[in-house]
Amino acid sequence: MVGRFSLLSENPHRTDALRSDRARAKGLNYSLNEKVQSTLELATETNDTGKKSTESRIALGNLFRCSGEVGRAIDLHQSLLGDPSLSEEQHGKSVFELGMDFMRAGLFDRAEAIFMDLKNDPSCRDSALQQLLQIYQHEKDWLNAIDCTEALKPSGKIRRGETISQFYCEMLQEALTANNPVLANRFLVKALGEGSCPRAALLSAQMAISEQRYQDALNILRPIPTEDSRYNTQVVELMIECFEDNENILELIDAVGQMHADHPSGEIIPLVSGMVRKKQGIVAASRFVQGSLRVRPSLRGLHELLVLIADLPEKEAKPYLHDLSGISSQLVFCHPSYKCVQCGFTGSELHWRCPGCHHWEALSACELPVVHSKQTTH
Repeated sequence: MVGRFSLLSENPHRTDALRSDRARAKGLNYSLNEKVQSTLELATETNDTGKKSTESRIALGNLFRCSGEVGRAIDLHQSLLGDPSLSEEQHGKSVFELGMDFMRAGLFDRAEAIFMDLKNDPSCRDSALQQLLQIYQHEKDWLNAIDCTEALKPSGKIRRGETISQFYCEMLQEALTANNPVLANRFLVKALGEGSCPRAALLSAQMAISEQRYQDALNILRPIPTEDSRYNTQVVELMIECFEDNENILELIDAVGQMHADHPSGEIIPLVSGMVRKKQGIVAASRFVQGSLRVRPSLRGLHELLVLIADLPEKEAKPYLHDLSGISSQLVFCHPSYKCVQCGFTGSELHWRCPGCHHWEALSACELPVVHSKQTTH
């Protein structure tokens, strides 16, 4: 946090003492990335010589906090607040850093009280709101988290994932756990009203399934892979629940086949394979996995096919064995041969100078995963 404070602008009439003060404060800030313990000793000696400048003491307190000496940081920042020579800006900085000290110490009630006062100060309003948002998320105080997020929206200082929809989803799940469907529905409407949120859609489908409204659940689930394919596994798991009591699973197979073609995922093949095997038998499951692998080979799918083949009679297993060589070859050849340890660039040829980040001798061979058996000693 030391680096967040800008030092006073240069002034031709500044005294030598003030220049020295700025140099010490700047040195303390940079030292956070260097030898912390030795810097602490040196900074403490400097602080005890009598030239107790405000900026260097704030920086020293931050250094104490970052090195784990939170008690010393609190003492130092509290002592600063009793200095009548502090400017309004310096007082605000000291109060803010004291709040950060309390956060680090886990004293969230004290930190909250400080940041609640500071949010009324235009100079540090957004920073105080950001810390309050962290406190409310830690304490699962979702209503106050929503208020903070709303207040931060104009500045755009919100981390990815800290969306109001997520906070409503948290309250929705709490309501479901408490078996309060009325409150859960209220929070669901709020979450969906905040815009596209895959989690809210998944929870909506889950609620429909619990009420045996399977067609409604399927209608909710179908668009999710197109909007965000990261949650295909969760979509398929809920789709399978919709077909648990339905012998006709062709709709499920078609939906998953399209999903796998558009957004390949090795995770969903075993899920559907189990359902197909349960409803239509092992031969139908083997055909489903084989067809999926021909479209998009995956290691997880290959493993599932091997498991199914192992359970098939030898005569019925032979047709599938011919596919194994081709599928495994595709998986091997699509694996990159070299990868840059600096930037992650991958390629099939060795480059002594990485085409991505231009570092020399940064590419190394990418080995296929090898499972090392555990050696036991007797």
